[in-house]
Amino acid sequence: MRIDTDLFDEHERVEASGVLDRYLEERVREVNRRDLVAWRELKSVGDSEAFKAPRVKALEPSLGTCPEVPVTIEAEVMRTIEVDGYTNEALGFESRAGIRVTANARAVGGGYGCG
Repeated sequence: MRIDTDLFDEHERVEASGVLDRYLEERVREVNRRDLVAWRELKSVGDSEAFKAPRVKALEPSLGTCPEVPVTIEAEVMRTIEVDGYTNEALGFESRAGIRVTANARAVGGGYGCG
């Protein structure tokens, strides 16, 4: 929403510039107030599930779908450090298409673990 503030004097411009922000803040406060009232009325697991279900359902479209889990992941060893009987390898790999992550693989006495 765009307001042409040239139509207003200085005081009216300041007031008009915050109308949408104040409206949205009030809506958020009201939703939070209703949720708090509903939350305080929960007495059982069933109540909790009924409270949670519509919120999770509303969130699902924004989460998208999970991609298939790859059979193998090709990791690149970016750096290896050997100190005091253990080896630490800094790894980089693609967890999902276009998403690169890092991890550390530590070997102590010949065995590996992730951390």
